Amino acid sequence: MNRFPIQATGINQDDFAELVADKVERALAHYDEAINQSTMVSVAKIAGSIASAVTLLSPKHQRAIDAIHADLPGLASKFVRA
Repeated sequence: MNRFPIQATGINQDDFAELVADKVERALAHYDEAINQSTMVSVAKIAGSIASAVTLLSPKHQRAIDAIHADLPGLASKFVRA
């Protein structure tokens, strides 16, 4: 992954991805009986990578993602089940 600093924060993409992955993993920990540990870690890392990659998108593409924001949980759920 690139190590470009994220605008306005000074944090690099790798650190941001790890931060998001940690937060997602903690959120999923509440469902530990339904999700095994390796799946939880993988999903968290994917979420972190996606969140980090979004910071590189143009404002136009970021707005497009924001427009489908409400649909993202359902899409992510379908992805994990596939």
